[in-house]
Parts: sequence; C-alpha cells; structure tokens
Amino acid sequence: MFARDLAKHMKTRELEQAYICSIFHSLGRLLCQYYFPEESEDIRRVMTQHDYREDVAAQRVLGVSFEDLGIGLARSWGFPQVILESMRKLPAGAVRRPATQEDRLRALSAVANEYCDAVAHLAPAERDKAMKAIAGRFADAVPVELKAVRELMQAAVQEIENFAQIIKINLRQTRIGRNLQASTARRP
Repeated sequence: MFARDLAKHMKTRELEQAYICSIFHSLGRLLCQYYFPEESEDIRRVMTQHDYREDVAAQRVLGVSFEDLGIGLARSWGFPQVILESMRKLPAGAVRRPATQEDRLRALSAVANEYCDAVAHLAPAERDKAMKAIAGRFADAVPVELKAVRELMQAAVQEIENFAQIIKINLRQTRIGRNLQASTARRP
C-alpha cells in the first residue's frame, strides 16, 4: 500500500504495478517464513550469532539466497519480466535516477520495502536513523522528502489497521502491529 501511495505521490501512472512489484520484492523471504519456519528461525539465529546480513545467512542455511529463491519460483510460475526485475536487490550506495519503467519499478519496490522493513523491525531511534539513510540513498531515484514519506507511511498503516479490523485481527497482539502503531505515533 505504501509503494502504491509513494508512486501516486510521485505522479507516476504505474500505481498498481508498483503495488504488485513491491509485494513480490521479498517473495523468497516470505515463502521461506511460511513453508520453512524452522529454517527461517535458523537464519535469524545465524544472523545474530555471526553478525551476518540476511542474504548471507539465508545462503548459509538454505544454500540459496532469498532473492534467488523468489525469482526462481516467480520465473517458474510465469511471472512477467517486469516483476522479476523488480525483485532484484539494488547494489549498495546511492541509487541513480531510473531510465526505464523496469528500473523505476525496481527502485520503487526496493525503497518501499526498505522503509517498511525499517518501520516494522527497528526500535524508534534506529528507525529514524535508517529512514534518513534510506531517503539519502534513494534521493535521486525516488525524490520524496522524508516528511512526505512519513505521512504516506502513516496513511498506509491506517489502511492496514482498517483492514485488520474488518477481518477481525487485533494488530496490538502482533509484534509487527505494535511496531507499526508505535512508528506512526512518534513524530521527530
């Protein structure tokens, strides 16, 4: 939802594509968490014990990175090339202005997922620092001020909360729900 709103804020026409590409950006991780919960726990343990990044720990535990797992399955399921390309991680460092639609969707998917991971998983002080770093990293590719990012994130969280109520899920009973609520309650 955040990616779709971010694309709308940037006045691009690819709102639904941004939404879909962002959902599938971390397909490998999501599939692992659902189908291989023990291995997912092993990956988290290896990350903590050895101070590894998630992709290195996944490679150690699964023998394949989350990215390769997700792209491989999506390719076998016949996903369009634009989605497959959006699932590829961007290299470290500043992200340049996209030249093509595929590059634009890849940058939107990556930035949306990085912001959402920061909001969902980091403590407030770490989250603010991470969000500033993400804004700097994507300043050329996804030029949206941090204040607007926070407003868009708050709108997405509100939409999630509304949907959770409809399907009768109490977000306060989940770690991610508590983090989402805390992230929008605090304004630096």
